[in-house]
Amino acid sequence: MSDSLNSVTLSGNLGQDAEVRYTNSGLAITSFSLAVSKSRKQSDGSYKDVTSWVDCIMYGKRGEAMYGNGMLQKGARLAIIGHLHQSVWEKDGHRRRQLEVIVDNVVTMTAQRQQQQGYQAAAPQPQYQATPQPAAYPDVYDEDIPF
Repeated sequence: MSDSLNSVTLSGNLGQDAEVRYTNSGLAITSFSLAVSKSRKQSDGSYKDVTSWVDCIMYGKRGEAMYGNGMLQKGARLAIIGHLHQSVWEKDGHRRRQLEVIVDNVVTMTAQRQQQQGYQAAAPQPQYQATPQPAAYPDVYDEDIPF
């Protein structure tokens, strides 16, 4: 038996609105593409951002709820933790493959950033007052993930 590590941690922005579809049994499948960037040094000494697009899949109620609440719209900033899964199929006599991240956990960073900007724009508050808490997000998890 061979043990291996299959863990992915990414943060980036959605390139377009997420999509939700359903299996015959009613399981929600939420898919989106996450843009992740890395600064690379060019031959002239300047730096350029290079963007990679990562296909991500969420199974079950949590992805469905986040989609329904508008949290998975184009431009949204997310941090995700998941694992890699490769789909293999044949089409027109050619073997096709697609490497995806199956999302196990997700944090929306857009709402947090907007709240922080809103707090900075507000009048300064005395330090002894309670700090405003982040907005509550649906606490929805699905134990029926097929992987």
